[in-house]
Amino acid sequence: MMTIRSEQVVMWDCDETLVMHYEEDKILDIVCPYDGKFIAVAIHQKHVQLLKDHKARGFYNVVWSAHGFAWAEAVVKALELEPYVDICMSKSCKFIDDLPANEVLVNRVYLTYKPGEKS
Repeated sequence: MMTIRSEQVVMWDCDETLVMHYEEDKILDIVCPYDGKFIAVAIHQKHVQLLKDHKARGFYNVVWSAHGFAWAEAVVKALELEPYVDICMSKSCKFIDDLPANEVLVNRVYLTYKPGEKS
């Protein structure tokens, strides 16, 4: 059994959070681990910096994706975030808890991305 030994765990999504799929902003090609094709993306610089800042403050960073752990890992490697990310995983498809999601996951953070924005 793996135990995360931290009281400060942050979950980071990939698509439309760390990388964006806006046509006019695509600057990075990531190799899809499932079919080998290149996927062009833009980088959400504000979230990438926030992830790095959280690591510097002692947070345990988990990058997850509904597209699977291999895609999460490919995004982390393409963004050169390996020193800042503790684990990559598939996004949870279910959770079993006595509380509803909006009571469990109360501290959602999302910084707005504007097409053409570089930082």
